[in-house]
Amino acid sequence: MLMQKRFLIPRAGRYVSVTAEEYAAHQAAQPAPPKPRGLGDLVALLAEPIARASDAALGTHLVGCNSCAERRAALNRLVPKL
Repeated sequence: MLMQKRFLIPRAGRYVSVTAEEYAAHQAAQPAPPKPRGLGDLVALLAEPIARASDAALGTHLVGCNSCAERRAALNRLVPKL
């Protein structure tokens, strides 16, 4: 008997095993990540997961700070297209 390949997807706060067809439908339903427009967007894309981890581990409030938004906009003005 051939084993059908199974995939794990998050559902209701936990991972469940699904078939290839269910996995493809799940992936198609996910929104595409926004493409970085400029240098500020690229830096934000890389720094946001680090800021989220820092917020969770150390209790800081880095995600969504005004300084980050200002820096992002300034870097986008300096290097608008990558």
